Parts: sequence; C-alpha cells; structure tokens
Amino acid sequence: MLFSKNGNARELGFLNANTGNKCDCRENRNARLARVYDGHPVQEPIPWQVSLQQLREYDGQSRWKHECGGSLISDRFVVTAKHCIGHADDKNDYRVIVGTVNKTEFNERNVYELQGFKFFNYLGTVENEHDIAILKIKDKDGGPVKCDQFIQPICLGAPRTELLTDCYVSGWGATSQTEATDILQLAKIKQYTFDECAEIWNQGSRTRKFQGYMTCAGIIGKNTGSSFGDSGGPLACIDPTDRVPYLSGVVSGGNGFHATEPAIYANVLNYELWVHEMMKLWEDKVDT
Repeated sequence: MLFSKNGNARELGFLNANTGNKCDCRENRNARLARVYDGHPVQEPIPWQVSLQQLREYDGQSRWKHECGGSLISDRFVVTAKHCIGHADDKNDYRVIVGTVNKTEFNERNVYELQGFKFFNYLGTVENEHDIAILKIKDKDGGPVKCDQFIQPICLGAPRTELLTDCYVSGWGATSQTEATDILQLAKIKQYTFDECAEIWNQGSRTRKFQGYMTCAGIIGKNTGSSFGDSGGPLACIDPTDRVPYLSGVVSGGNGFHATEPAIYANVLNYELWVHEMMKLWEDKVDT
C-alpha cells in the first residue's frame, strides 16, 4: 500500500467508547469518518484486525514472523485466507495477535493460541479457490478473547441489496516494492461490481479467472489497496444506514503494485452460512 501521513483509527470511526469487556460487533458503530486519501499508517488498533504469525527457523533460532492478516468475528473465532494456513503441519506453530498497531511490539495479553482451523470443504482446481479459513483461538488458560475499546469483532451479514462503497483494507503488507511495514496500514478503496471485476480479471490467458465467490477492490490508476503481506486481512465496508462496519471480503490476491488491477478477495457473503455453521458446531469443542 501507499499511504499519506495523517489520520488514525479513531478519526475513521473504527474505535468506540466501550470501556467494558463486551464482545459485540455493533460496538464498532461510529459516524465520525475522516477523509482518507491513498491511505496511511494508523495510530490506534483497528478493533477486528489480527496478525496471524508463524514460528519459523532463522539462523538456527525459532522466531515468530507475521504471515497474514485476519479478522476477529467473535471472542473465539478469526477469519483469514486459506492459503495463509493451508500447509500448516502443527497448529502450535501459529499464534494470533489482537489489538495491536505494531506487529512486533505488543502486550503479551493480546497473544492467543491457535486451537484449530477449518477450510471451506471444496476441492477447487484453481490456485487459492475458495480462499477462506476459520480459526478457533484461545488464551493461555483456554479462555476467549477479552474485548475492550481496542478489541472488537467485526460484523458479518452485510446488506445484500446494494454494493457498499465506503470500504477499507488494512494490514501489515509491503508499502513499497521491497519493504514491508511493522505498523498497521489502512487505505480507503472501492469495491467493484461482479461485472467490473470479471471484465478486469478475465482478460487474456490468465490461469486465475474471476469467479462468483470472489469480489475485487482497489483504486484503478493508484497503487492503493492490498499488497504482499496483507493476505487474509479484512475488506471492511460501512453500512450507510447504521454506520456499522461489515466484513465484505478476505484478501486473497494483492495487486502487487500493478495499479491497473484491483485485488481479489474472497466474497464473505458467499461463505457466511458456512462460517456460522462452523462456529456453531465448533463452539463447545475443547479441541479439534
């Protein structure tokens, strides 16, 4: 992403006055939205944004590395991209960080263990087809996420009658061709219609074609939107009627600084029933 210098999550209306520990996606309601240009680093956490981190070996030492973004959807569950965790051998090699701006500096109480993960049960033939996964997380004592004004889930169930246009993508992806960032970034982008996305992505001899379970978003002509390292993160769109943010997409393929193409997202509307079914079946299980 490329970003301007000003603005923070509170000005954008992503923080709320809730000081208790109630987890409720509608607590994110806030009408105070600042004008956003190409995007910017945030100064306060985006309540539903998480960092999915993997334990890796570097120079003979095990270190945690940010792998992907994700979205907190309840006090137990996170939605991310399937390709972020599709080759996982051990759930203990992953952890989730909530309520942070800096992916390398955070309070240990914001660290949650991965209890398990599930993918949408469909054998696709195209790379990253049905690119969505649900994670169940727990604290070190087995408890749920502790919510506050900086940590809240994002709502599912966005209105289906219209395309939401007040949309934002966030993550710790690359801000240039060579550099990733430790600081959470946010950009206002446009979500395109299915026909617009298909026209853009289904040209030529691409191996990946735009499908009905996808959506796309970005700003054509600007290097603004999701990029390397943002995978799995949220496309959050504000409902103009109640000012509540809804999870509209999961970052699947960043535009990689190709400004002519908006990025591809898993269209959350197509997976809501599956997500709710998994949460219901999984809610009371101690392990997976």
